[in-house]
Order: sequence, then structure tokens, then C-alpha cells
Amino acid sequence: MSRFTKVLASIGVAGPQGTFSDWEENSAIKCSVLSSGLEGLLGSSPFAQNEVDMWLRFSSQEIVDAHLIALNEILLLKTFLVGNSISLADYSVFVATANLDLSKFSNVVRWFKHVQSVSKPVPEINVCSVFSFAPTFIPVPSMDGDVSKVPESAATPAASAPASTAAVAVPDNKKAKEGKAKDTDKSKPVPAAAAATEDTSSALDPTKLEIRCGVVLKCWNHPDSEKLLCEEIDMGNGDVRQIASGIRAFYAAEQLVGKKVVVLCNLKERSIGGFKSQGMVLCAVSADHSVIRLLEAPVSAAAGDRVTFPPFPADSVAATPAQMVKKKILEGLAPGLRTDSAGVAHWNDSPFTIGADVCAAPGVADAVVS
Repeated sequence: MSRFTKVLASIGVAGPQGTFSDWEENSAIKCSVLSSGLEGLLGSSPFAQNEVDMWLRFSSQEIVDAHLIALNEILLLKTFLVGNSISLADYSVFVATANLDLSKFSNVVRWFKHVQSVSKPVPEINVCSVFSFAPTFIPVPSMDGDVSKVPESAATPAASAPASTAAVAVPDNKKAKEGKAKDTDKSKPVPAAAAATEDTSSALDPTKLEIRCGVVLKCWNHPDSEKLLCEEIDMGNGDVRQIASGIRAFYAAEQLVGKKVVVLCNLKERSIGGFKSQGMVLCAVSADHSVIRLLEAPVSAAAGDRVTFPPFPADSVAATPAQMVKKKILEGLAPGLRTDSAGVAHWNDSPFTIGADVCAAPGVADAVVS
């Protein structure tokens, strides 16, 4: 059963059969929901609709622990992903996280169970993949500070558990100091949990993206695709790249020649429609994909100038193309890549900056950058 079918089944909506790309699949899901008279699931405002679109993109990728850690933080004070009621965002992420081990992410578990309780049954979603947590009894001190006086009525099965699980132990000062001294021993290997945290921090650092200003030297229509333009772009220091972009419906080839564009450079070369593409020209894409506009580098920028993300360090080393794939860096950062109300491109609260100026798609507010 495809993701498309599972999402619609969880809502109780039927949709057309077929195979879709990620972009087409998300559009087909929204169209099916809309045609079923459930437009409320798409968001109650333009901003909410953009958020739903972002979560659809998030849920179309393979979900790894780095994504679950970020999702767990987001859900700390939220019942639903968008606004104050369930939306398509919840259903799509619910399907994407089903059958994963969520037991380490308490906020995700709480949210998952809530969505599961209102969703229609989906045969391939294993509801047993989410574990219940037995409550642990922790004695609360009485007003006179005597923690031994616990009312019998407060007793629970957990109260008979060993002290290590039934109460919070307070270490004596001598042992605490000894433990601290041991912790400073640098010869010890780094714990796996610490290593995982370090990898997550790396994955959510926008400076791992090598984004630079490029100048389009040539542009032509792809001979075999009505959607693609092929560009030859000067990236500075003698680096000239060929890139394919799916923007032919929005730009004529001659419009791009001479333009300063914003290019994601540290991607592995890949074949798009038989054309070897060596990067990605970044655009602002509206929620319904009716508007796609190139991000424009500042007038002051030169070919090869790198985009920075204040307050992140400007001299940070970008990831290699192999690291981008292995650590799924772009997938982890993608939900935060958007334009603000003025069309300025950001990762979360950090603007795309070159020198003292910013990169923007004028007139395309609250859009996805991709």
C-alpha cells in the first residue's frame, strides 16, 4: 500500500490509483482531500496551509532518529502539528512514523496515540508499535519536610519496586565529587547517546549546506522534457556547472541568462532526464505550487560568494556530498527552509545572507525554499 493510499485511508477518503513522484503525490493527496469536502484539513489560513504543505514534504522522506528528536521537541507544548485541531499534517506524519520504534520519544507517543484514536484503521499500520509507559510513584514531601510520611492511599504497584526506580535518589557529596572526577577522564570512549546527539546537531546546522551565488551563462530547453530547463552556471573560481531545473512552466530560457541565482552546491551529481545535473538552483515555491520564483542573490554578490546563516559561524565547513546523503542533512533541514512575509529566504530564524544583504524571492511570502 502506497503512502498516498495510507494517508487517505487514515482520513477515510478514497483517491485515484497510480504511481506519483513525491511532489505529485503531495498534490494528489491535497486534491483528494479537497474534493471530499474536507478542506478544513488543509489549514484555516494561508499560513496554516503553508505549514501543512511543509509537513507533507517532511513526511514524504524516510524518517530517522534526527527527525524524531526534532518532532519530539516541536510537540512538547502542542496537541496537533498545525493549529488547534487535527489537519492533513497530522495524518501524513502519523503514516510516516507508524511502525517505527517511538518509545524513546514521549511527546511523539502522546501525539501518535491521539491521532491514532481518531484515524480510520489502516491495514499496514501496526498500532502495537507504540508502547505504553507504566507510571512511576515518586513520594512528594509533606509540609514538614518528612518524606517518609506517605499516605497509604497513595500506594501504587510501582511503590513496591526497588528504590532505584520508585524514587529519585540524592547522591552524597563525596560520591558526587568522585563521579565528577571520573567524568573528566578523557580516555573514556564517547557514549553512544552523546554521539547520536552530536550527529543530530550536525544534521540541523544550516552551515552544512554549501549555498553560493551563481551567474547563469547559458540556458536552454531540455530536449526531452517539457518541465526542465538546462543551465550552465558560473560558480566563481573557474567552477562552471550544468544544472537542470523543473521551472520551465514559469520561466523562458532567455529570462535566466545573466541572472544571479542561489545554488545548493554540495549535492551528488545526478542524472535528471538524461542530463547530468551538478547542484540545485533554489526557488521559493507557494503552497499550491501555482507560483515558483527563483531566489535572487543580492546585487552586491559575486559568483562564488557563499550564503551564511547568522548567528551561525560564517566560516563553518560545509558537508561533503557523501555526508549530505549518508546523514540525510538536507532532509533534516528542509522543514526550516522557507521565505518570510517579505519573501526573504530563511532557515528557521536565520536569513540567507551574503555580505550585508539577503537572498529573496520578492512577492512570494511564506513559501517553501527548494
